[in-house]
Amino acid sequence: MSWDNLNVMFTLFMSFVMMVIVDKVENKVLRRIVVATIMFLTVFSDWGVMGPFMVWLFYIYHEDRKKQLISYISLSIAQILMSIFMMISGALVWYESIWQIGMILPVILIYPYNGEAGRKNIINKWSFYLFYPLHFVFLWLVMHNNESLL
Repeated sequence: MSWDNLNVMFTLFMSFVMMVIVDKVENKVLRRIVVATIMFLTVFSDWGVMGPFMVWLFYIYHEDRKKQLISYISLSIAQILMSIFMMISGALVWYESIWQIGMILPVILIYPYNGEAGRKNIINKWSFYLFYPLHFVFLWLVMHNNESLL
């Protein structure tokens, strides 16, 4: 196993470890060292530094939704701009990075959430139960029917 093929589960696990340590350690310098170390350890994994950085920002701004939103959008735009730069420089082709634009889409779902349960009706319930597996089927169909684009 090499560091360059660690998946998002490693990134999320390291982010969890970072939050636990940051929550338990009182010394600010030591907390910053922990955050920097975790981010360094995830550089070559899926989502790289962006994953733990997003988790950390959401964690420290958990009381301020506006700051969470601003930090998430800022990081998303930075990631998109980095991908555009890499496409222009020839390091990536467009179809390897087009998904980055989708980073902004969760804002539409997350921002209006007020922390309370929504309407409990059968349509809402089954819409969410069906969406998750059906979107994977859709992505699989797109991937296997558009291999000529790659």
